[in-house]
Amino acid sequence: MQNQATGNKRMAQKRRREALILEGLTGKTVKDTLPNTSYPWVEEAEAMYFKGARDFLRTSLAYNILCGHQDVSDKVKV
Repeated sequence: MQNQATGNKRMAQKRRREALILEGLTGKTVKDTLPNTSYPWVEEAEAMYFKGARDFLRTSLAYNILCGHQDVSDKVKV
């Protein structure tokens, strides 16, 4: 299994090397096609995002606000 993975990695490196050489010879830039890595914004993914946001507001942000030792009235000019 590892031998096959190594072979795939070498083939990918060879293709990339050949693409770079072709790019240098022709002067045309070839852009790699990146896979779409975003997760769909439905159901569980959405719930997990908002759970993380709530946890952040409940812990880190709230702690920074309470322990910041700043007075809001100092910044308000009357």
